[in-house]
Amino acid sequence: MNIAVLRILGDEEDINAIKALHSFDVIGEWKKGDPISKSKTFSSSGFNVDLPDGESPVDMVNKIKSLFNEFQSHSINFVESKLSANLDVGFGVGEDGQFAAEYKISLSLMELALKVGVSISLTAYPVDDEE
Repeated sequence: MNIAVLRILGDEEDINAIKALHSFDVIGEWKKGDPISKSKTFSSSGFNVDLPDGESPVDMVNKIKSLFNEFQSHSINFVESKLSANLDVGFGVGEDGQFAAEYKISLSLMELALKVGVSISLTAYPVDDEE
């Protein structure tokens, strides 16, 4: 399992402006003040973007590079657009096909993330092959 979700947060006006620049595969969106739970609300507007699953850590990194290059070609920089963007990468470990996983975040990928204004989070999840 190698999955990634891009979470973009900010003012609704800035959110709409960035959506006009790029066609995102939005899997969820909310507005400031929408309920999170019975007692909490969102403090800003935002949306989540689903990335295609990667077959391996290397494949996932390549998909991330491709997405960031696409943003750069459209002159998208989330920080300059007054938005917060975080790419949350999740990967399974402990299964037959991927007992351990190494994500090599190269300097060029970090530089590209900086140029488009996206932070990156990595999270490992234990996976059990038995159902």
